[in-house]
Amino acid sequence: MNRHLSVTLVIPARNEESGLLALLPNFLGDNAVDTPFDLSVTVVSDHSTDRTVEVAKSFGAYVVEVPEFMPCGKGEALHFGLHRSYNADIYVTCDADLTDFTLDHIVRLVEPLVRDEDTVMARASYSYQDESGEDASTHRVTRLMARPLLAIFFPELAALQSPLAGEVALRARFLKEISFLSGYAVDAGLLIDTYLSYGIDGIKQVDLGVKNHRHHGLDILSLQAREVAYAILYKANRISLAEIEKDREFPFELDPEYLN
Repeated sequence: MNRHLSVTLVIPARNEESGLLALLPNFLGDNAVDTPFDLSVTVVSDHSTDRTVEVAKSFGAYVVEVPEFMPCGKGEALHFGLHRSYNADIYVTCDADLTDFTLDHIVRLVEPLVRDEDTVMARASYSYQDESGEDASTHRVTRLMARPLLAIFFPELAALQSPLAGEVALRARFLKEISFLSGYAVDAGLLIDTYLSYGIDGIKQVDLGVKNHRHHGLDILSLQAREVAYAILYKANRISLAEIEKDREFPFELDPEYLN
């Protein structure tokens, strides 16, 4: 792989000091291994009140803090952090609670974009478990809500193993072409935007094995399901932005003015 290729790993994190303590040594610090490309790591602190920022800085990560005037949410953090990170050819995202996400995973996500110029997005494909070994919460949202809706409006995307996975490699130029959705809607929005612009051939799946992450309660699962449903229906032109935002305090589709 080309060592002149620049890759930035972007990790949105809200109160994730414990997760970062386990995750960041995989890429930074004394235990870090040599990389086949120029790798930088950005941690985006999403209004964290614990030691997320201090832990990230202690490992030498570049830290971006979401401004106080912006709402909390994964979409907001990714939107702000990706555009505030070091300029790179390819951006990789991962969730902060994936403590077993390694350099090998990054290499495997980046490879399809290196091999094929027509590939715009490489997505992790997983079997899911939480810390108890049970089928994980994100996969339940996929099976019970996201995949059935995708099968109606975007059938080719419904065939993806992990359409809501947060571990994705993206070409930098693609980030300039899309709008970000807020909160938990961001991953579905990025996937559908890629599909609408480049077709299914622009998306590659990469098998990363078993995904182990924290189990979420029903309140979080309900919020995830609602936000993902909004994303799919909005991208399918079956619900308007005004309808989505009528009961929301903050925007669903993020304003580029946030970045100025």
